Amino acid sequence: MIFSGEDVRRVHFLEGADTPVKSVIKTIKDLKLSFPILILTGDNPLITPDILDWFTTSALKEDGADVVVALVEKSRVVADYPKMRRTYYHLKGESYGGCNLYALMTPKALNAATFWLGVEKDRKKALKMIASFGFTTLLGALFRTLTIEKALLRASKTLKAEVKALMVPTARIAMDVDQPGDVPIVEEILKADKISG
Repeated sequence: MIFSGEDVRRVHFLEGADTPVKSVIKTIKDLKLSFPILILTGDNPLITPDILDWFTTSALKEDGADVVVALVEKSRVVADYPKMRRTYYHLKGESYGGCNLYALMTPKALNAATFWLGVEKDRKKALKMIASFGFTTLLGALFRTLTIEKALLRASKTLKAEVKALMVPTARIAMDVDQPGDVPIVEEILKADKISG
């Protein structure tokens, strides 16, 4: 799903391209969307209006950002949902997973999208993804000397766009359903919500 500031109340159904990133680029161009643009995938059943409000409000406060990504710490996920399987990027002090939630703040964000076209086939292979940002970045990840701050600086340099990350306040945001084993976990969470609500 893609939301643009001036178009937030209108729904458009468009035929997608053959990859998620190509679909995003095609939609932005076809609809001539203006920035900032919010992007989230349709396979996360636990996204709520409160989460979207938090992310968009926080992203707008990230001065100088061209791209803002939502990340979650592995320690948070393991503590809350030990059965949840995720792809993590192992860095110094912590490992991080993506949440399929992005804000493209300026046109320079399209640099990141174009770069992603070449690497998205490896999006589930953390080391291959990290290697796409250079050999020294890969070494830093392998030996756990690369901090999240340094990783974002190197990503920004490679992408020619300022990348900032927001650490999500709940592991729920990280839960997407892209394999059968994910379904029972989400159903369990939704059932618990219904009982407590």
